[in-house]
Amino acid sequence: RNKALLLAFVSGLLSLGMEIVWTRLVSFTHHTVPQSFAYVLFCYLLGIALGAHVGKKACIRSHGRAEALWRVAGQSLIWSAAFDVATIALYAALPMKPYVDAAYLLVVITLSAGIKGIIFPIVHYIGSLKSDEELGASISNIYAANVAGATIGPLFVGFVLLNIATLQQAMLICALAAIVVWALVSRQTTGKKHFTLALVSGAVMLAAIGLADRHLLIRALVEREDGRGAKIEFINESRHGTIHAVRDKDDDLVVYGENLYDGKINTSLTHDVNGMFRVYALAAMHHKPQRVLVIGLSGGSWVEVLRHFPQVQSIDVVEINPNYLKLVKSQPEVAALLDDQRVKIHITDGRKYIRQHPEKYDLIVMNTTWHWRAYSVLLLGQDFMTALRNSLNPGGVMAFNTTSSMDVFYTASKVFPFAGLYSNFVFASDHDLRPKLKDNAARIYQVAMAVSGKSANAEAIAEAANNTAARPVQLATEVKFERPPEVVTERNMITEYKYGMPFIH
Repeated sequence: RNKALLLAFVSGLLSLGMEIVWTRLVSFTHHTVPQSFAYVLFCYLLGIALGAHVGKKACIRSHGRAEALWRVAGQSLIWSAAFDVATIALYAALPMKPYVDAAYLLVVITLSAGIKGIIFPIVHYIGSLKSDEELGASISNIYAANVAGATIGPLFVGFVLLNIATLQQAMLICALAAIVVWALVSRQTTGKKHFTLALVSGAVMLAAIGLADRHLLIRALVEREDGRGAKIEFINESRHGTIHAVRDKDDDLVVYGENLYDGKINTSLTHDVNGMFRVYALAAMHHKPQRVLVIGLSGGSWVEVLRHFPQVQSIDVVEINPNYLKLVKSQPEVAALLDDQRVKIHITDGRKYIRQHPEKYDLIVMNTTWHWRAYSVLLLGQDFMTALRNSLNPGGVMAFNTTSSMDVFYTASKVFPFAGLYSNFVFASDHDLRPKLKDNAARIYQVAMAVSGKSANAEAIAEAANNTAARPVQLATEVKFERPPEVVTERNMITEYKYGMPFIH
């Protein structure tokens, strides 16, 4: 009876725990488009249904023989462990075209869930082999154990395991758990000899967890996408997500968050490989920015430039993933910002910070993610823009990246009295910023000289500052839209779905 309860609990825990692993994996390889979770969920529900059907047939064919059912349940556990490890390793190793990738995931995630789903009807059937007096209580206990496992599984994997282990290790630990449970029930499945096999398999899996490169899976996935010659210099995995940095052919360090371009470690205006001129332009738009808010630290390049604005007294940086601090600390070009007493790092959600802090700012700079990523509307929608507008001092300036979404720019033009498109940036305020940009190239020059320090080339910086000030800022009425733009709200989520990136891309 206790082993049946254990099996019911573990089948629920492993099924939903591995669903989190698959979701993280698919989200990483498909660049966190919002359809990623829906795709995994569809595959999982389909797999559980198919597995339950197979489990039902096994119960019918057993003719009430519990030992036959224990054998099937045990085999499901060991096949589940082997299948998950093998298919994820194969997925990381083989380059696939988009449609092949989607088809592969459909098949293997469905089968992964299906193999585990076989166990659920079996343990219920074993519970029904009790006397009539015990039948109801037995089935209720098994169902409760399965629900408890299904509840604890995603919570444990998502919030605990992925914070102390990498995605690769989490997958191996789930496989190891299946092997351990198989060992515990093996005497009722296939005899004593398989207990030894389970111990050996578990030892091999444990060695793989402890001795292998803990980022091997992510390295393989990055190399699959960027090429085998990718020079990966930094990887950090946690429940907050995966950060990695790659040295490109020009020797610049490119930062990726969840496998998406986050920017480059770059602060120079003359050697600008990251669009840093957009941040330098802010120096011309506000004559005395004392209080600055930055939402999104990323590689730290923007904050490093902003802290050289001569009038700045404080910079509040809001970052939801604390592991970006490790990346910043490892890069000499930006590491000094962590020692600047004016810079305060807040590890929290940007919306939560704005809601809990009524302070006003002279500059608000939002290091915006791609507009089609999951949950991006929470930063790019009308509601949050309105909240940011209310957090500006009179004459304050807000700047953020539209990532080339016409709807995001159009939304800003409806929220702020002035919103201008500068490259793919929006500069917004309560007054027209264009005259200030044109007339204050000297401020841009001053900041660029301070950032460059002793290596400054005054002539080159002066030219770059003048070019930055001369760039056009377009109003919404001056931009030629490809279609009628729409206001982005948290209710329509058009940047993520209607005009977002498809799952197969």
